[in-house]
Amino acid sequence: MTSLKNVLELDFAYLETFTSRIEKSWGSIFCNESNPYYYDANHAHVSVVSLDPQIIVNEVVHFYKTKNIVPRFYIYNLDMQEKLISELQIKNFRFEELISPVQLWNKKLTKKDKNEKITIEKVTELNFEEALDIVCNIKEFGGGEVRKKLFKGNSNIQHSLTIYLDIME
Repeated sequence: MTSLKNVLELDFAYLETFTSRIEKSWGSIFCNESNPYYYDANHAHVSVVSLDPQIIVNEVVHFYKTKNIVPRFYIYNLDMQEKLISELQIKNFRFEELISPVQLWNKKLTKKDKNEKITIEKVTELNFEEALDIVCNIKEFGGGEVRKKLFKGNSNIQHSLTIYLDIME
């Protein structure tokens, strides 16, 4: 069975391709000052329930304010984080609950017919700009300026970017 800890380890490995992580007793702080508007690159990941969440909130707010970055929190196990959520609301943080992007796999492969309209291409120097334009138009990825700054400044992502093109009729 996949645990949240295993999923977060994979998530952290991905995040560390474009941001720095500072481990804390209550979780982690992610920061990339060259991309201050990119949420995933700049947030506090709270994974431990604290008896005094005000200390966490104050530490995170201070950290990001010294870098002129809006402080953000990613909170897991919401049902156990009531004190932290209350503290954030007292400090006028807005709250948004997202559906988990994690999918559980039943280890069975589904046979699919090949769709001739779909091609998979490796991103190279020759087609990088085209691939970048496609990714920048996917709003769920953070918008064009954020993506361009991220991809152009990070060779880890440039070499692993795969684009799935659906050729429309």
